[in-house]
Amino acid sequence: MNVVECFSRGVNVAGKVFPLILVNILYSVIDFNSISRVLSFNGFHVGFKALLPEEVIDLWDLVSLPNIGGQAVYVEIAGISYSVTESTIVLMIVIGLLFTIVYGIVSFIYLRYLFEKGIGLNGVAGWNRVVDVIAYNLLFYFVVIVFVVFLVYGNPIAAVMLVSVTLVLSYFLYATPFIIVAKDKDITNALKASMSFAVTSEYFKYTLLFLIITIICSSIFTLIVVNMKIFGIVVMLVPAGIVGLWLTSSTALMVTKLFGENTLPEAASLS
Repeated sequence: MNVVECFSRGVNVAGKVFPLILVNILYSVIDFNSISRVLSFNGFHVGFKALLPEEVIDLWDLVSLPNIGGQAVYVEIAGISYSVTESTIVLMIVIGLLFTIVYGIVSFIYLRYLFEKGIGLNGVAGWNRVVDVIAYNLLFYFVVIVFVVFLVYGNPIAAVMLVSVTLVLSYFLYATPFIIVAKDKDITNALKASMSFAVTSEYFKYTLLFLIITIICSSIFTLIVVNMKIFGIVVMLVPAGIVGLWLTSSTALMVTKLFGENTLPEAASLS
C-alpha cells in the first residue's frame, strides 16, 4: 500500500465509521469565534490553509479566516479558536486548558473507534491511554500559550521563531496520538516512534500529499464559507466533516502501514 492508496482506502474506512462526522460537525459548530469572524467580515475573501494531520479535523481547519482588524491575537487551541488580548489572556489560558483536556478525551475515543471499527485493528489502546493522548495535546497547548504571551506582550520576532519550531515539531510528532491508540504505547514510546517514522520517505511523501489535498480543499471551503456567511457555514458543515474524517482515516492507515513496513530499530521494537 503506497501513500496514494492510504487516501483511496481511507474513503472505505471513513464509510465504516461515518457517524464520527458528528464529532467533526460539533467542533465546527461550537467554535463561536471562527463563526463570528466570518459573519463580521465585509468584502470578498479567497485563501487556503496548509494543514498537517491531526486527530479531529473540523470545518475551520479547512477555512482560511479573514483578518477583521483590531488588536486581538487569533490562536487555536484543541480545535477551538480564540481572540486574545492582554485583558483576556488569563481567561484564554484557563478555558484553553479545559478544552485541551476535553479534546484529548474526545480524540482518544474518536481514534479508538476508528482503529477498531474502521480498520479492524486488534489490540488497540486501553482506556488508561487516554492520559497519554491528553499529555500529547497539552504539549502543544503550552507551546501555543508561550506564543500568545510573546505576541500579546510585544515580542513578535520570538513568536515567529516559535511558530517555526512548532511547525517542525508538528511534522515530527503528528503520528503520536495515532501510535498511542493503535499500538497501546505510552507517550514516550509513541513520540520516539513518530520521530523515527518522520525521517522515512513514506512519511514525508504522505505528509506532502496531505498538504496538497488540504490546500485544494481549503481553497474551496474558504471561498464558499467566508463569502456566503451563515448559508455557506451550514451548507459546508457536512462536507467538511466528511473530508475531515477521510483525512484522519487516511492518516490512521498510514500509521498502521509504517508499523508494518518500517525497519528502524526504534519503530521495530514497538511493533
